[in-house]
Amino acid sequence: MGRESWSSRVMVEQCRAIAVEALQRDGVFASPSGNNWRLYWLDAYGNTDAFLDYSVVQSDEGMALCLGRAVYDLPRIIELSGENRVQITSSRPHFGGKRFWFRCPLVREGKTCGRRVGRLYLPPGQHVFGCRLCHNLIHRSARKHDARVYKLARDPAAWKAAAADKRVRMKSLAASAIILSLQQEHRRARQRGRC
Repeated sequence: MGRESWSSRVMVEQCRAIAVEALQRDGVFASPSGNNWRLYWLDAYGNTDAFLDYSVVQSDEGMALCLGRAVYDLPRIIELSGENRVQITSSRPHFGGKRFWFRCPLVREGKTCGRRVGRLYLPPGQHVFGCRLCHNLIHRSARKHDARVYKLARDPAAWKAAAADKRVRMKSLAASAIILSLQQEHRRARQRGRC
């Protein structure tokens, strides 16, 4: 049901992810340096779908997450390549406590990203964990929300021009904008009637 998505980018929901808040909640950062841990990913039925071994170590540069050499994506094994050490930084929120962050280890064009993120992703077919931007990932909700339609719906002159365009894609966007505009007007009319 619903319309076809307008973006072919991989969604974060299709990736294996390491969330810093889950590690903090499990007490990983408070444990002694060098302790071995295992991260499990579960399927829809609650069964183990994949796992990754890792440890957290202290070094001169600070705390780092040392990833194992493979993700055991049952029944296959995904060998990880590139940097298997992820730097961890922290910040102090205004209301106290300590918040941890990953520094994206992905190397692009000879330079390490280093972006401060809360999650690292391993998209299907990839062999390196990295941030959402480095892997060019999109959220499922962004796939369903086409900002171009909303922009056209706010400007009747623009959707009329798009409807007159010879390209099929522009006509489709104009039709979606017209439908959205009518839905919004109907919603406003219902709300005025209730007040």
